Amino acid sequence: MNWLLLTFFPYLCILSLSAVAIIFTARAGIINLSINGVMVGGATMYMIFAYIIAPLSKNPTPMSSWLNIFLFLMAAIGGILISCFHGFISITLKGNQTISGIAINIIAPALTLIILYLFGEANRMDYNVGLLELGNSKNGELISIISFKVVITLIVILVSFVFFTFTKSGLRFKVVGENPQAADVAGINVTKVKWTSIIISGAIAGIAGAIYISEFSNGGSFKSQVNVEGLGFLAIAIVINGRWKVLPSTLFASIFAILFSLAQNSNNLFTNGETIKPILMMLPYLFTLVILVLFSKYFFQLLSNSLITLSRKQKNQNSNFNKNLHKISNKLVSLSNIFQPPKALGQPYDKSKR
Repeated sequence: MNWLLLTFFPYLCILSLSAVAIIFTARAGIINLSINGVMVGGATMYMIFAYIIAPLSKNPTPMSSWLNIFLFLMAAIGGILISCFHGFISITLKGNQTISGIAINIIAPALTLIILYLFGEANRMDYNVGLLELGNSKNGELISIISFKVVITLIVILVSFVFFTFTKSGLRFKVVGENPQAADVAGINVTKVKWTSIIISGAIAGIAGAIYISEFSNGGSFKSQVNVEGLGFLAIAIVINGRWKVLPSTLFASIFAILFSLAQNSNNLFTNGETIKPILMMLPYLFTLVILVLFSKYFFQLLSNSLITLSRKQKNQNSNFNKNLHKISNKLVSLSNIFQPPKALGQPYDKSKR
């Protein structure tokens, strides 16, 4: 059970942070499919600076776990740099945001492999940085759950929730994502809001990449996991399931983290673990497809129309029953609107069309 929890929390932190990073750009009307590449950029910056610092340390094996604070900062900067490429294409050049995101997801791992080839030793960058946590997770100590990564994740989730729910700046993000022309008329600097979302998103995703490489890469073996297991793509599914809201997305991230944790520990939990592991790894994506169907606008409207049809057939039998059916139908229509993405999501802002 200890190993199950110790695997659960890293995945929860990575998925939650990357989901929040997507929410920041989505609320500002930017489709951010590049999140996986941004995570790779953050992880790469972590690796580079850990590799540079290693020879400078008097006792490099292992280096002080407090170095994680500096390395996470560098990872955030790396995430911002990669994210700014997406911002330049989608905001400044008003290019296709989907194509830009896909291109960054392809380029980022390739750049990492080039760096490993040119500057690494045998295509590796060896380093050893201890994890900043109570206890030692490598020895299965449960107290190591209390860690730097968990603290950062909690802070980001709480601050993001308060930001979007209770602050004027968060409201500006929502307005820009829904109707940038109206936001501009109201005096909101749309371009500034979009660039702010890009920078914040890049920093958070970069930290998510740092958590990945610090937890799942053993000092230079990042090459075999250079695409961060595609967890950024899964974060996109989490945000869609969470309907672009912080707390629901965190809930879905925890569900997916449980499934990944079960898959990673399947050999210890199940007699036929090797057979079950691919099924458990597939479940998050299957779960996403089911949620997308159940919470789609068409599905809600189909249920609403079915209830109205049923009430018409019963109109001479039970008036109270019919009223309840109509109420449920109206609520379903309202819910279908709530679960939709920001209206201006993916649309480049053109001030001339104001």
